[in-house]
Amino acid sequence: MCRSVTWRRRFARPITPEQGTAFSGLSAHAPRARVPALTEAHLKPIIFIAAIALLATAPARSQPLVDPNKVAPEYREAAEKRRAEQLRQRECALKADLEKVLPRDRTAFLNQCLETMAAKH
Repeated sequence: MCRSVTWRRRFARPITPEQGTAFSGLSAHAPRARVPALTEAHLKPIIFIAAIALLATAPARSQPLVDPNKVAPEYREAAEKRRAEQLRQRECALKADLEKVLPRDRTAFLNQCLETMAAKH
């Protein structure tokens, strides 16, 4: 045992009841474990792993157009309707991009565009 620890045990002041502690077996001068602070050396591996994770992820892509020829015959009619709806949505989104609609107004613009296209058909 280290000399300083023995000395602390022998000559440490006893804890009085007024001090009140939940740990009655510990003295007031008991050594505490040191918690290392985050330093640059600790953060380098974390940053490296985060960079690799970001580079490894695939970019998000939009939903592909439905191909009615690749669908079972009993679902072909529904697939054709879905493809037509997707084409209308893409056309309205392209119009919104060309008119440079603000993001806060985009949903209202797209809804209005889809309603007018539905009214035409």
